[in-house]
Amino acid sequence: MTNCIFCKIISGNEPAHIIYSDDEMIVFTNIKPAATYHFLVATRNHIENINSLNSSHIPLVERMARNGKRAIEQSGGI
Repeated sequence: MTNCIFCKIISGNEPAHIIYSDDEMIVFTNIKPAATYHFLVATRNHIENINSLNSSHIPLVERMARNGKRAIEQSGGI
């Protein structure tokens, strides 16, 4: 997706402060945080929107939540 900011960040075409990265996702800080620990989690495989999710994505979404929480814990939050 050429217009997707998350795809641009994942490909390295847009800068980001990456907190965590693996073969499925990245966790990075929000450029304009609204909270002390305001991180975003994006999948490496483009998912258009929440309506595009189906039951096959459940394990991925669970890992995204775990990795987001872990990033906050490792940054001193929670």
